[in-house]
Amino acid sequence: MSRIRNANLAGGSLFVLNALMPAGHPPIRAHPAKPFRTLRDAAVSGEVVLIRCGLCRRGATFLASDLIQVVDPMHPVHLPPFGCSKCGTTEYIDIRMATPQSKDVGLMPVRRLVGSKKVWLWQDKVLGE
Repeated sequence: MSRIRNANLAGGSLFVLNALMPAGHPPIRAHPAKPFRTLRDAAVSGEVVLIRCGLCRRGATFLASDLIQVVDPMHPVHLPPFGCSKCGTTEYIDIRMATPQSKDVGLMPVRRLVGSKKVWLWQDKVLGE
C-alpha cells in the first residue's frame, strides 16, 4: 500500500509518496573511471552466477567460466545474459554473483555446459529458387 505524507517546508507543503517501488534498472553505460565487471572477470575469479526469475520463481546457478563459452565474455554481469526459459522475459531476472566456499564443493547444484549441438533447418522450395 502506498502512503502519502504531508511535509511542511517553509510555509509551503510538499506531498511525499512512500510506495513500494520496483528496483531501478542498472545503468547501461559505465562511468569511464569505474568500468562494469564482465563475465570474463567473474570467470577469472572463479565465481558462480545465480540467476533467478522474480516472476515465475525459477532459478539456476551457473559457473561463469561455462557462461563465457555461450555468451560474449565482455557481457556485463549485472545484465541478464538471456531471458527466462519459462516466461521468456528478462525484465524480472535477478542476477547475483558468489564465490563458492570450500563447504559448497559437492553440495551446491550447478548447471554445467556439457556440449552443444548444431541444428539444421529445412524448408521446402521450388527447384531453381
